Amino acid sequence: MTTQEFPTSAPMHVRPAHLADAEPIGQIQSQSMRHTLTNALGKEISPATAASFDPEAFAKTWRSAIGNLKPSQLVLVAVDSAGVRGFAAGSLTEPSDGSLAFTVSSFELADDARGTGHGAQLLNAVADNARRMHAEKIFAWLFAGDDESTTAFSKAGFEPAGTRQTFDIDGEQLSAHLWWASIDEED
Repeated sequence: MTTQEFPTSAPMHVRPAHLADAEPIGQIQSQSMRHTLTNALGKEISPATAASFDPEAFAKTWRSAIGNLKPSQLVLVAVDSAGVRGFAAGSLTEPSDGSLAFTVSSFELADDARGTGHGAQLLNAVADNARRMHAEKIFAWLFAGDDESTTAFSKAGFEPAGTRQTFDIDGEQLSAHLWWASIDEED
């Protein structure tokens, strides 16, 4: 994966998450999960499923995660003048081929931050940090039918790895596909 240029609509930057970021991260995760699953299903998720995406519960989990990060783990936030606009989290993993990889476990943007360059800047920061951690690859799970995410990751040089997992969401089977990109050496 190479670092790419991105459009900017406001001054923004990416930094490591602080404990105080847990609440906006929880809000963004709740909102983004609804958005992603609605896109993947092609219809609104059920009220019961939506209710399970509790921003306060997510914030509590993120507060604990951010406060207890190991050197092999990372939580980054994309920030602009409006505050936290997105976040990414993941950790180093060792795929079966013996290489070192960084696996993205969460990559979420606020609805109104989509298409503003925040996602591209956040993904570039993930790649830069993974490179510093000596990872050779980056992996991310993307839902089939979530064209927004697959298009964004594809533009960043990711491609399907040929592995999938299936989830039962509102009585329907949704597939998430593993996508990957090689991390280029810095010049």
